[in-house]
Amino acid sequence: MAPKNEVGVLKFVCTTLRPTKLPFKELYNWDACSKFMANFLEFEELEPPDQLPTIVPAPANTINWQAGDCFDFSILLCSLLLGNGYDCFVVYGRAPKEITTRDESMLPCPLNDMPQMPDDEQEEIKLPSKEKKSVEKTEDLIPKIDEPLNSKFDELVKTKAEEDAKLKAKMESDITDDEPEYEKPDPYKDKRMHCWVLVKRGKREVWVAYNPN
Repeated sequence: MAPKNEVGVLKFVCTTLRPTKLPFKELYNWDACSKFMANFLEFEELEPPDQLPTIVPAPANTINWQAGDCFDFSILLCSLLLGNGYDCFVVYGRAPKEITTRDESMLPCPLNDMPQMPDDEQEEIKLPSKEKKSVEKTEDLIPKIDEPLNSKFDELVKTKAEEDAKLKAKMESDITDDEPEYEKPDPYKDKRMHCWVLVKRGKREVWVAYNPN
């Protein structure tokens, strides 16, 4: 309830939230604020991941450091949303490993959802080619070219280098562990702490779609 801040002073956690409104119209909505933080700040995992952080810095220092854990991210985002008129809160609980470590390896590629260009725009622009004048060739004018001399030693060296390159690429791509990292049991299973922002509906046109089914 009252962790230490970055200067070692005990501070009530609710007073760390500072409603902040930045002078940028681009950061007026919740989605723009979250994207800004995801691109501007570097995410750090809690250490240890099953315990609450011992230090909770001010949102201003999180921006200055350009890094923080899930609690620092949530406090900063909630402060920005409060300043923009949202009714939001900081919530903490438990989360799986792929959430707390920001592991996106099993997610679908976001490039698949990007809009595709129309077919007419994808066609290559063909430039007018210059017409080449045909020249009649006769057998008398064609020069005789001797076959190049090939060195067997150079061929052996080239073949050996290609085999070494293939072997090196194979060793780098193969998984030497007995078990992949994503299949290994998590020692902190169901114990990893995580923090996020809860935005209540009703303010700033934030509504939850109701599905009667």
